Amino acid sequence: ISRGTLEGDIAASDVTFYRLQCDAEGVLRAYIAQGEVLPVVEILPEEGFYDYVNKYRGTTREVCPAEIPAEVAARAGELTKRAFAALQLAHYARFDFLMDSAGELWCLEANTLPGMTPTSLLPQAAAAAGISYGELCERIIYASLDARKKGL
Repeated sequence: ISRGTLEGDIAASDVTFYRLQCDAEGVLRAYIAQGEVLPVVEILPEEGFYDYVNKYRGTTREVCPAEIPAEVAARAGELTKRAFAALQLAHYARFDFLMDSAGELWCLEANTLPGMTPTSLLPQAAAAAGISYGELCERIIYASLDARKKGL
């Protein structure tokens, strides 16, 4: 991976992410904290896209770990690690993906400051990996302090 912007056409009408669960458009969220890729979160809106309205009116299911084939989760994890390194990120981040009809994963964005409330998705992914909310916060704080001491 090199730095830069990639652009291409993705046929949005073909992006039916979790066909076994629903016909809606879905998003995969992969989190990385301290170099560890956490279980993938599956976001399933009842209808349409995962947008502001679906997110905040309670019409979206969040499944963690995602009910997707292991090879898709592994690929999302590998892409997350590579993008995290290429973007020279530190401590934690979130990467959102869509999957096209051929099974190819497309990274939508990297979020370098994902939500950190106890009900946010990052703590849910950490909990699925056996990491409590308090431990997650401590890991991030101590890593941040250590990096600051090293001048990073």
